[in-house]
Amino acid sequence: MDARDAFRSELTAATLRAAREAVARFGSERIYSFALYTNGEYNYLFASVSTQAGLERVARNYLEKPDFRRTWKTLDVAMVQLKWSPCDSPHHVALEDGFAAAQAQLDMLWDAIDEDDVDDEDFDDEWGDDDYSRLCDFVVQASAEALDGVRRAGIFDEGVTFNILMGDQGEDERLHYAAALNDAAVVRRLREDFGVAARHRSVRMEDDPA
Repeated sequence: MDARDAFRSELTAATLRAAREAVARFGSERIYSFALYTNGEYNYLFASVSTQAGLERVARNYLEKPDFRRTWKTLDVAMVQLKWSPCDSPHHVALEDGFAAAQAQLDMLWDAIDEDDVDDEDFDDEWGDDDYSRLCDFVVQASAEALDGVRRAGIFDEGVTFNILMGDQGEDERLHYAAALNDAAVVRRLREDFGVAARHRSVRMEDDPA
């Protein structure tokens, strides 16, 4: 098994374990999102979980702060604005430890690209000249395959949104990944959620012009 296959295998196993653990620990809170979370460099991965109960708790905490209470005013609006902010979920990093083995394999892949005198046995010319872009694409592909495996395993209730998320990420990119991992109805609801949040932001700007 080469380094790429080892990473793919570890990621698939970790994602399945994380999904089952998420249901066991947070299923009573009504899970609505299960994602693999990374950054723009695709050099780390772990599962991020969002629940309706967790969202309400976080929204109430935000509303205790005067600035957010003045801006959002109601619990419903706060929940709309925070729903697709994975880092605000109280369960965002709860499952991170289960990805240690997959992360170690991912680190090896990136280290191999960074080294000038790498042994090419596991990194042949399939990577071509643009190793960085190809590895980014590979990580996305492996993540999508792992999430698709969770979806096909039927671990979550129908309607949970699967995605590949990162902190600095536009809505178009989130919809792009969601479209590859979910049925049309789920993607449509996600697009509608983004639209509702945008309309609330627009009303706020009209009420409070700079």
